[in-house]
Amino acid sequence: MSRRADRAKEAHRRLVRRKITEFLPIIVLIILAIVVVLTIRKNRIHEPREPRPIPTVSPTRSVRRPVIPPMPPSTGSDDSLRLRFEHLVKNHPDLEVRKGIIEAGKNKNLKFSAETNPHVTAYLGIQRRTTLGLTYDNLGGRPFVAVMSVDIKNLEKIRTQDEMLDFMATLGHEYQHYKEWVVAPFEWWRDFETHEFGTIMTLDECSRMFKGELRGYHYQCEKLLEWGVRPTERMQNLCPHVGTPEFPEKLIKHLEGTTTAESNPECIPIWAEVARQARTRR
Repeated sequence: MSRRADRAKEAHRRLVRRKITEFLPIIVLIILAIVVVLTIRKNRIHEPREPRPIPTVSPTRSVRRPVIPPMPPSTGSDDSLRLRFEHLVKNHPDLEVRKGIIEAGKNKNLKFSAETNPHVTAYLGIQRRTTLGLTYDNLGGRPFVAVMSVDIKNLEKIRTQDEMLDFMATLGHEYQHYKEWVVAPFEWWRDFETHEFGTIMTLDECSRMFKGELRGYHYQCEKLLEWGVRPTERMQNLCPHVGTPEFPEKLIKHLEGTTTAESNPECIPIWAEVARQARTRR
């Protein structure tokens, strides 16, 4: 009985060895095929590729055109100017901008001013406080309050939907500067003051100015395109490039035709360096 069992075991081992011998070439081929496939994939991952072409225009956007109620009539009085400004704020399509300006006004941390300024539609500055803010924090306790100033002529001539939306995009631009003021340390307060024409700015001041304008104009162009508003003639050379690596350089060209660059030509090389760094980081 023992010999019969031994013979059976030996026969089983021979059968297993024969099967292994038969399938071994197939197993080796499968392993070789896997190695070849993995090698090819590895080489493809690390082989040099053509860089993606840099877009020359802004990516296609879906247009969501808001409908704004008609503007209150303009009589040229301070009250009518304020009503028109409040109308643009209360109906602003961007909830953050709308709530932010209204809240800042209620808390006496932001004031509205209408003035004759042929150089800009609107700008954000600061002036000495006459009353403390109602937020009872660093912002409310500062000796200066932010002022959003708008040009009277531009505010009075608004009639159409496009004109309202265009002005609202500008208000959103200035609101980006207000957010910068909110978090600005004491050393940066000078950035928001109105200076005499030709006042020399430091390297850091020039750099912060350009970065702030990048944020402001980026917002403004994004909203004009999003709302389906045709940019003004000057902005047509800038807004189609929003979201592309060329946008900072295009902004420098845009600013070169403004009093900002004329007053501070020392800033232009610094802006160019900031633009170069922004492009390199992309």
